[in-house]
Amino acid sequence: MKNYLFLMLFLFSAAGVSQEIKDLQVVGPLHDGFIPVMKNNQWGFINSEGDLVVDFRDDLVHHEVKTTGNDLGVLSQKYLMLSDGMAIVNKKVGGITYYGFIDATGKVVIEPQYLNVSNFNNEQALALKIEETFFRAE
Repeated sequence: MKNYLFLMLFLFSAAGVSQEIKDLQVVGPLHDGFIPVMKNNQWGFINSEGDLVVDFRDDLVHHEVKTTGNDLGVLSQKYLMLSDGMAIVNKKVGGITYYGFIDATGKVVIEPQYLNVSNFNNEQALALKIEETFFRAE
């Protein structure tokens, strides 16, 4: 009887903690404890317990197909991922796409300002930013 009571308490407590996310279109692969999920054409992340940790949004970056085996940066991003707790986001300004990063809570920690970025690895990422200076010849 004691084991049965323990089992019932465990089941009731587990049922109250987990959340159910319905109508997912895509579930990506687990990476660093996070799983990308798509709902209503927006992406978010759940943790390995199934809790939504990054709410659904439309600025997360991935590409359906890599163009070549040598792609770097955002073109190599076949699946969304939180790598070292960071995910790539984008923002279009004047027809140009800029990239930045959010953390595992969905907070923008590096504003989109780069023309290309790689995923974080060992707390480092590559980024391309071009700044031009023009001088008038005299």
